[in-house]
Amino acid sequence: DGPSAFRLLEDRIAKIPQNSTLDFRGFVDHTGQPCCGFGWKFFHHYTSVCELDVLVLSLSPYAPLIHGETRLWPPWGSALAMIKDMWFRHVNPRFLVIPEDIDHKSLCINSNERWDRKRNSFIGGPHLSYFQNEYFDIDEFYPIQSLTMYDLSVQLPNNPWASLNRTYGNKCARFARLDTFGHIELDLHYPIFSRLSRPSQFT
Repeated sequence: DGPSAFRLLEDRIAKIPQNSTLDFRGFVDHTGQPCCGFGWKFFHHYTSVCELDVLVLSLSPYAPLIHGETRLWPPWGSALAMIKDMWFRHVNPRFLVIPEDIDHKSLCINSNERWDRKRNSFIGGPHLSYFQNEYFDIDEFYPIQSLTMYDLSVQLPNNPWASLNRTYGNKCARFARLDTFGHIELDLHYPIFSRLSRPSQFT
């Protein structure tokens, strides 16, 4: 269940060596403020060049969730979420979605109070999501696949491209975005841009 998963996570994080590349500073952002509405962040221990967003998944009887960031924005979000919850209330959950903590912006705080242990779902407010298109059908997520990346063993969803294509469009495997909203895109098939596919060189 959700609370047990968070306790296990905190226990494993506590065992990360002090000289590890991964730096967990608690459920905060780079300024030390409470974070995040979608999960939490890891930081690079030795450089500020990158942050790693860790997105928490919750079981849901439907997807996508209604887009929303707060109870008041967009104005119709909370009402539509309540209607959808009522419509699907007797449907068995088969989607994994990213809920949004619209009240506290800290999804993992007070997990005992805000996660349904039986359904492994977030109950800390209306079922809204800022990342509504980033979801998986159960068959897209399971069975989990294993991949070796450098000296790491990485676990991947059964079909990760299903969620990526929904989120970024069907051309996301070929085009690199140079800004958050995709206003500037470069085609990685052109040799002049191939360097963007290579790993970053920093330690």
